[in-house]
Amino acid sequence: MQSTGQQKPKRDVFLVDEGGRSVVLTLWGEKTETLPEEQLCQKPLVLLKSVKVGDWNGRKLDSQGNTRVELFPDGNRAAEVQDWWNQEGSRRGSFASLSGGGLAVGRKEILKSLEQVAQEAAQAEAAVLSDKGVYATSCALLERIGDDRFSWPACPDCRKKMNEEMPRCWQCPSCRKQCEQPNHTYMLNLSLMDLTGSLRCSCIGEKAEEFMANTKAETVLLLAEHRALDEQGRSFQDIFADANLEVRLFSIPMFMQIYS
Repeated sequence: MQSTGQQKPKRDVFLVDEGGRSVVLTLWGEKTETLPEEQLCQKPLVLLKSVKVGDWNGRKLDSQGNTRVELFPDGNRAAEVQDWWNQEGSRRGSFASLSGGGLAVGRKEILKSLEQVAQEAAQAEAAVLSDKGVYATSCALLERIGDDRFSWPACPDCRKKMNEEMPRCWQCPSCRKQCEQPNHTYMLNLSLMDLTGSLRCSCIGEKAEEFMANTKAETVLLLAEHRALDEQGRSFQDIFADANLEVRLFSIPMFMQIYS
């Protein structure tokens, strides 16, 4: 956040090296434009100078005013790293993360490809999926967030879906609570992709708000219903579009639920 109260542009990029490690680089302000999306898709070699090294919640990098970002640099060392990527790195299934990304401080988390995540879910025992579930961390491109059905009217007490009995009268069939307005809660359908394939998953509640720039589900729902614009001149489709095509670190829980 800037001193003017305006949101400062921010972008996270994930870097890997031939040591099998990965780290998050956070670009701020104008530095977010130094790595265009079309070039990131090429998995470019990057030279960084004058970046800030932080240790909070794991090792990470932050850009500063004098940070220099150079794509496809020249030199013997650059050629060595590029050869490693072409021959080995691009085929590697996972990297050990030095960044926390919401994990325990200093913990090294193994990054897995989406193909590996799907295979683990398919091979896991039903009893495990029904009980504790299986967890994996993956670096992937958020290709798209579905904007057709993105929220449900949740009960303020038990979070189950409420029914509108009449105008301004909602009732929860689970706990029988009645209220004038439910707590509209995100249930986002995400499409992820990486070099190994694609994966569809769901994100619910406060975690989902992070993808929507912390815009409340009720606000987006009102924009959609009234075909209106927010204070920044964005429609609800614009808010969804702004969240698409970002590379992120995903912690993916895999569960099996049976509905009767």
